[in-house]
Amino acid sequence: IAPMLGEWGPIQSFAAGISWGPKIFMSRLLNVAGVLLMLTTFIGRNFGTDDLFLRIGQLDAPAQPEPILWFRKPIPWSRFGPQLLVIFGLGLSAFLFDSLRPNLGELSRFRQLLPWALATAALNAANEEFQFRCVPLAHLRNVLPVREALWLTAIFFGLAHYFGQPSGPIGILMATVAGWIWAKSMVETRGVGWAFGMHMLQDVVIFYFLAMSMKT
Repeated sequence: IAPMLGEWGPIQSFAAGISWGPKIFMSRLLNVAGVLLMLTTFIGRNFGTDDLFLRIGQLDAPAQPEPILWFRKPIPWSRFGPQLLVIFGLGLSAFLFDSLRPNLGELSRFRQLLPWALATAALNAANEEFQFRCVPLAHLRNVLPVREALWLTAIFFGLAHYFGQPSGPIGILMATVAGWIWAKSMVETRGVGWAFGMHMLQDVVIFYFLAMSMKT
């Protein structure tokens, strides 16, 4: 739906007259159409905010060990989350630097673009967390075991990034792992706090790399 709306004449005419920052924000705003469709799946279901993880959650809840993680005893998310921010930030930056070949001279626009970077990242993170995790996890509760539900939502999130950022096969892998981590954080903290926060910061990084890679 969002791509179709983006091709609509009035929207294209409006986008042609605005600068890059608000144009990217508008493109993410169109994706909210998906949220409206997701809301129709609530018909006949008695989902509450707790079912949808629509709360910050217990930010220091224990993160449970998994075979693919580096710890073998539970550690608090207040320790695990910052570690992930560093790992994801370095990995994503390296991937985007290699794939987008940004012009570092454009860093002079950092302050000018900051409001649009924060607004776009917050909107996109909230939208994707709701569509790819909050709603699916609520529907999959009592249908699949938690571990399978986490991976199912993560795989769909990863596949959706083939043409996004990060993109391609490596992008799918990166987004799948991130999606699994964020879904795991929601289940274990009973809230979206860590997932939204990590997602938003990653999207800020992506925003600036895209800005620096634009041909002027």
